[in-house]
Amino acid sequence: MKKFVFSALAVVFAMFLMTSCNKDVEKEIVGKWKIEKADISNLEELVVELAESFGLGEAEIEEMKKEMQEDMSNEFIGSTIEFVEDHTFKSPDSEGKWTYNKEENKIEIEENGAKYDLIVDKLIGNTLDLTMVFSENEMEFKFTMSLSRQ
Repeated sequence: MKKFVFSALAVVFAMFLMTSCNKDVEKEIVGKWKIEKADISNLEELVVELAESFGLGEAEIEEMKKEMQEDMSNEFIGSTIEFVEDHTFKSPDSEGKWTYNKEENKIEIEENGAKYDLIVDKLIGNTLDLTMVFSENEMEFKFTMSLSRQ
């Protein structure tokens, strides 16, 4: 009987810990974050594919790569996103809803009818690293961001 009671208490305690850990991650996500670094994997592949489809030469391809990297830096670096406790988010260009999916360790975003996921790679103190995976023309890309708490 003591073993049963102890086992039941252990299960209840484990469930409490799992629930409180989920809440702790959510609480850590809440706040205003600034994008410090952003990168797209396979950016070069995408540029080459686009350039070739337009029949551009080597010099034009190099210029296009440079412009896309600068555009990405100018568009994302320094911008902010605020995850509000009521599970809404705000950024300079958009707003919507967010939830934290503990099982998959990701932030699920809903914005103007579109849905996408941000995988939480790191959440330590004032640092949040996120990855969004997407496909374009049968190629998979990873958009990574490093954010700092404001």
